[in-house]
Amino acid sequence: MRHELCEVDGALRLSVALPGVSSLGEIELGLSATEVVLARHDGAELLRVPMPRPVSTERAVAKFSKRQQRLTVTLPW
Repeated sequence: MRHELCEVDGALRLSVALPGVSSLGEIELGLSATEVVLARHDGAELLRVPMPRPVSTERAVAKFSKRQQRLTVTLPW
């Protein structure tokens, strides 16, 4: 699965292309201080991305673009 992880304004931003996904409700997003996991509802793991430094899951923001079929997760330190 194609993804990009970059540092932006005191946070990490993970951008993931999700071809064929029409809503965020079709997948499960798991966040921890050290990794992000995307999975199907049946438990099949789609992507696991380790964070290069600990992040705050309480302040994380996830946005899904239906038009671009892309999930963007912003994870502040």
